[in-house]
Amino acid sequence: MPVSALRADSSVVAEVRPSPNHNERRGSGVADMILLHYTGVPDNQSAIVGLALANMDKGDVQAAERTLTQAAAAPLSSREIFYNLAEIKVAKNQTDEAIRLYQKAADADTSWGKPLYKLATIAMSKGDKQAALKAMTQVIAVDPTSPEAAQAKSAVEQLR
Repeated sequence: MPVSALRADSSVVAEVRPSPNHNERRGSGVADMILLHYTGVPDNQSAIVGLALANMDKGDVQAAERTLTQAAAAPLSSREIFYNLAEIKVAKNQTDEAIRLYQKAADADTSWGKPLYKLATIAMSKGDKQAALKAMTQVIAVDPTSPEAAQAKSAVEQLR
């Protein structure tokens, strides 16, 4: 197959390069082994988040943001993609965009309190006590055994 005919099957691939081992084999032409590489990553979405977090650990926020932004544009993006992209937006003081992304993460999994808790903390930082109280109450209702629910319960007591 000519290199020009190769197409990526993922929206986060910027370039397709053929393996240097793509022509006829030397010798008998029969493979004498197959090497499988198992990463332990259950799906493509988890791999993308892992790649972005690895970039964050290296201090390459721009690469992490680019990876997550491309993944977020794909259909059926995971809650973790929206959540981690929101975390980057918070770090960049892009609060309105972070709010939108945390809400998308919450909408992607309505039983996950973590993004709701983040929405509550943003509301508190803006001085919107009512919105914070509402979000904290949602955290407790949808994810009552989570660490965020425990923090939300304490915060609700202080806000009332």
